[in-house]
Amino acid sequence: IEVNGAWPPPAVQAEVGKRIRIALVNNLDEDVTLHFHGLLQEGGYNLMDGPQHLTQSGVKKGKTFVYDFPTNKPGTYWIHSHAPGQYPKGLRSPFIITDRTDP
Repeated sequence: IEVNGAWPPPAVQAEVGKRIRIALVNNLDEDVTLHFHGLLQEGGYNLMDGPQHLTQSGVKKGKTFVYDFPTNKPGTYWIHSHAPGQYPKGLRSPFIITDRTDP
């Protein structure tokens, strides 16, 4: 599964305190959600967590969902589909959050 016509998908990078906005446009023949593995979606952002049928409904074919949340913890994480079978097919990406004040 390609992202923006590329495989492997590019890494997503951000700094602590910045907002992440990722527009998921579903061009697959099945529902899709994204999970930001290792990040706690605190402060009212549970809808951005991605486990399909738990915190979020699947994004239907042809529809768009914008993931929008603040970054709050530096580290190396990964983004992956939370729909069955999609991340082994390539719907995954590194997610790196840096902190300028962290030595």
